Amino acid sequence: MGLLRARGLSVSYGDRAVLSGVDFELRPGEFTVFIGANGAGKTTFLKALSGTLPPSEGAVELDGRPLASFSPAERARRIARTEQNARADWSFTVREAASLGRFAHRGWFAPPDAADRSAVDAALERTGLEDYGNRAVTELSGGELQRAMIARALAQEPEILLLDEPVSQLDVKHQLSVIELLRDLAAGGLAVAASVHDLNLAGTYADRIALFSGGVLRAVGSPAEILREELILEAFGIPVLVGEHPERAGAPFVFHRTSSGAKKE
Repeated sequence: MGLLRARGLSVSYGDRAVLSGVDFELRPGEFTVFIGANGAGKTTFLKALSGTLPPSEGAVELDGRPLASFSPAERARRIARTEQNARADWSFTVREAASLGRFAHRGWFAPPDAADRSAVDAALERTGLEDYGNRAVTELSGGELQRAMIARALAQEPEILLLDEPVSQLDVKHQLSVIELLRDLAAGGLAVAASVHDLNLAGTYADRIALFSGGVLRAVGSPAEILREELILEAFGIPVLVGEHPERAGAPFVFHRTSSGAKKE
């Protein structure tokens, strides 16, 4: 059985339906990437999976139990989520920012104990920020800030990690650094799901890809099953060529068609 599952999930904002009839399960030990055009429903689905946005129909279940029946603290001890376009508008240190993830375990006013400090240490080490603990988050680069947000999520000691566009504002080097971290976290046993715009990052690093279009989950499968020319044309409205990754056997690689030939996406 999947750890986190959506059953017939629909979400609306007022009278406007944003997601319709989604059936999906997020599995431990897998890195799942959500792809789709802007407005396809990826962010809404991540919010619904985390329990921060209630469904209009259907349900999200955690270990077979309705997610809505968990208290916010119970959910936070099991599921962590990072939002897109992380910003540092506060003068916390990296360690203080990561420590915010411990509130689900100790409450807002209790002082940190040895378990809290150990969890924060582990989160900083896992994200490569162990030497940045006393640095202000306002001094971090985009890639470092994204890692700090992931460290805060990992300090919750979750079983499930949900990330909304974690690499969208980063340069190529930091995109690869963060996406490889997410893949490694999944390989270590977490259930990890992230929305990503770069189809080649998805094809190279994901275990599974979920393709959204028009508020509907169109297809779920391996990168080779999802990154097909006809599905990409249907979801994004652009013609592409799909070949094999030059260094990863069996992984698809997407090329954008142009009038003068094909070039890398």
